[in-house]
Amino acid sequence: YQAMRGLPDISVSQIKKKQSMTRSMLWEKISLLKYSNDIDDIDTLNMNYNDMCTELDQHVNKIKQMKIQLKALTDIDHNDNQDNKEITVGGWLINDHDMFVKNYKECIDRGKGHQIFRQRISLSLPNVSRNILSEHVHWYEKHRYLTRQIKEEKLRWKRYITKALNDLESSIYLIYLAEKEQKKRYNDLNLIQKKNDKLHKKLNAMRKIYEEKERSYKIAQNKMKQLKEMEERRLHKLEQIR
Repeated sequence: YQAMRGLPDISVSQIKKKQSMTRSMLWEKISLLKYSNDIDDIDTLNMNYNDMCTELDQHVNKIKQMKIQLKALTDIDHNDNQDNKEITVGGWLINDHDMFVKNYKECIDRGKGHQIFRQRISLSLPNVSRNILSEHVHWYEKHRYLTRQIKEEKLRWKRYITKALNDLESSIYLIYLAEKEQKKRYNDLNLIQKKNDKLHKKLNAMRKIYEEKERSYKIAQNKMKQLKEMEERRLHKLEQIR
C-alpha cells in the first residue's frame, strides 16, 4: 500500500510488528558465539555486553522518538474508522495523493524544480490551493524523511551489531587459545611436579635403604671388632699362662 501511494514501504504498524532486539536477546546472541561457553574470562563478555547494551538503548530510543513523530503525522488519517468510507493519505484523498506523488517524483525527485511541480498540480488538481499544496509537500517530505531515517537507523544498528559480534567472536577465539595454552602449561607443570614428587619419593626410599645398609654394616663392623678384641685378649692370657 505504501509503495502504491508513493511512500517508502514502511509504516508505523509494520514497524510495530517487527520484534525489536532486547537485552536478553542480545545476551543470547553473545552466548551463541563460538567458544563463548568455553572460556573463563567472563569479564570480557560482560564488558562487551554492556557496551552493546548502551548502543542498543540509544538505538531503541531513536526509533521510539521517530515512531512518535511518524504517528503524529499519520494521526490525521482516520482510515481505521469504518464510518469513514474514503481513505486518506496525509489528509488527502488517495487519488489526489497519487497524482501528487506522481508529479512530485517527476518534478522534484528528477530535479525539474518546484515551479514546474506547482504548475502540473494546478492543472491536474485545480481545486488545491498553493497553501494546501505547500502543507502537503511538508507533510510528505517529513513522512518520507522519518520513514527513511527509521530504515537507515535499523540498517546502522544491524551493521553495528554484526561487526560488534564478529569482533567479539574473534576476541573470544584469541582468549580461548590463550587459556587453552595456559591450561596446557599448567597441566605440563603439574605432570613435571608429579614426576619430580615420584622421583623424590624413590630417592628417599633408596636413601633409606642405603642408610639402613650402612647402619647394618657399621653394626657388623663393631661386632667383628669386638670379637677380634676378645680373641686378642684370650690369646694374650694364654701366652701369660705359658
